[in-house]
Amino acid sequence: MDNNIINCHSNNFLIFKCYPSILHTSKPLYSKKSDDLKKQSFHIFSKEDIFKNYYPSSQPKIEDCEVIHIGVVCSGYNANLYFHTLLKSIYFYRVNPIHFHVIANRISENILKTLFDTWNVPQVNITFYDLNELTSEVRWVPNSHYSGVHGLMKLIFPRIIPLNVTTKLIVLDTDLIVVNDIYQLWKLFEVFNQKQAIGIVENQSDYYLGKLTSYSPWPAIGRGFNSGVLLYNLQVLKRVNWPKLWSNVAKKKALVYGTTNSSEEFCWEFHKLLSSSWRTLLYFKEYKYSVLQNDVALVAQLSYDRLQTIEELAKYWPGPISLTLYVSDPELTKSISFISDSEILQDRTNIAYHAVFKDGDYYPINALRNVGLRSVQTPYVFLTDIDFLPNKHMYDMALIVPAFEIQKYGSLIPRNKKQLLKGLRNKSVVPFLSSIWSSGHAPTNYEKWKTAEEPYQVKWEPDYEPYVIVRSDVVEYDERFVGFGWNKVSHIMELEAQNYEFIVLPDVFIVHKPHAPSYDIGRYRSSATYRLCLQVLKEEVIQKLNKKYNRLFEYSNSSINFANIVNKRRKRNFVPPEQTTVEINTDYPFNTE
Repeated sequence: MDNNIINCHSNNFLIFKCYPSILHTSKPLYSKKSDDLKKQSFHIFSKEDIFKNYYPSSQPKIEDCEVIHIGVVCSGYNANLYFHTLLKSIYFYRVNPIHFHVIANRISENILKTLFDTWNVPQVNITFYDLNELTSEVRWVPNSHYSGVHGLMKLIFPRIIPLNVTTKLIVLDTDLIVVNDIYQLWKLFEVFNQKQAIGIVENQSDYYLGKLTSYSPWPAIGRGFNSGVLLYNLQVLKRVNWPKLWSNVAKKKALVYGTTNSSEEFCWEFHKLLSSSWRTLLYFKEYKYSVLQNDVALVAQLSYDRLQTIEELAKYWPGPISLTLYVSDPELTKSISFISDSEILQDRTNIAYHAVFKDGDYYPINALRNVGLRSVQTPYVFLTDIDFLPNKHMYDMALIVPAFEIQKYGSLIPRNKKQLLKGLRNKSVVPFLSSIWSSGHAPTNYEKWKTAEEPYQVKWEPDYEPYVIVRSDVVEYDERFVGFGWNKVSHIMELEAQNYEFIVLPDVFIVHKPHAPSYDIGRYRSSATYRLCLQVLKEEVIQKLNKKYNRLFEYSNSSINFANIVNKRRKRNFVPPEQTTVEINTDYPFNTE
């Protein structure tokens, strides 16, 4: 499809010949002859063929009265927001009248009715179809796709839209942006022949060839097809009894291939981070410091919204600091102004500031840590996070630094161990994450630390993620871990694999200050696919460390869950309806309205 119409799609547009054999995915389709078979099954129009008549020297003639019909499945608060953006992009370029056909649940229908009524755009109509009444038609399909049944709802449009309303329909995903007149897409129906019923775009990523990872994507011809943009010739689909055609084929193939799944496609976004890079500006402020023998630099990363914490950190740590900021260009300018205007920071030349510029949807936490780690000049580093404040005299100490947290905003930070022990007694201070993630810091042995006067050794345990002081040539962080989850655990596990000894320091500590939940932890909590991908990465890390260091690490949660996921995904038999993923919104899995 011409990328001047809808972004992120192919330069070729394929039209299905609507015969039963189209959907019959027999074994030869996956052989090396797939390109020849593709030519037999599809008619491929190059963009030059399709658009040569649409870009004459003068503007193309627009049929003023021809109504463009667009189908959308929209159910969920995020989907409503995406649809709003899609609508703006369509309205910006369109000339023709538009009739939207929207499959939605009752909440989204109410929200969208209000939107259309108050927007009151001329020559726009909308028809709603009740998602709850229609899901039974696709609920039986074996399916563990993160969108639940909603991706399958597009199959229903040819049945529910009468031919006296329209014989043609464009079906769009809500998360698209149209960058030209939608009428140009509508005109592609003119190149359909009498037997062609569906226009669809080929996937672009080489992931779908099944050669980039050890995972095999869903069987397909070549890269397969992307249903984010569809052209339906409803007249032909009615003629071939489309509901019976697709359901018969789906039932037959479900016995062979089991459930549909896109978690591997989603997780590929995590894997490709290993080859990703972010524009980086080192030392955007003057840095002057003479390194002392056995000196320790504090290494941390932060986003722009945590900028104010630098001042308080600088009060508590007089030694060298390496900070990596994840910012946009305007945020960098504001950050420089903040530092230059700060009475605390303006004269500190032993703080190295580095900027990594925002790119993508995820916070690359381990990539940021590595930028700061690579830039230190001291023989030792204290690897911590920006929300922790060290006790006043910790810079003079040198391994595991016990972590605590204050319970309330505005509480005073303990300045020494005596004050901290008092806070533990009155419960204004507690061991970090002790109520929700005790395994992360429990091996530190807080009870022993209360009375300890000498450093003591502790044993590594699964999920342990202490804040540590180590040599600056320590192994780097795994940059596949972004956002929330296991980013420090994986690093500490590799230190254990390298036979590090873990020594707890008795008279130093850090205290976490309360703050609002981050965007990334919200994504982790709300997205089952995100959590699934994290499990996949955990399994990969464990396998890599076992092979690299000849160890036998086990992680029962990830190992068991991942094995179950694989077994369910690869099971070559029919999945009963009660095991099928059924969601009632398109925001994210396992969450209902």
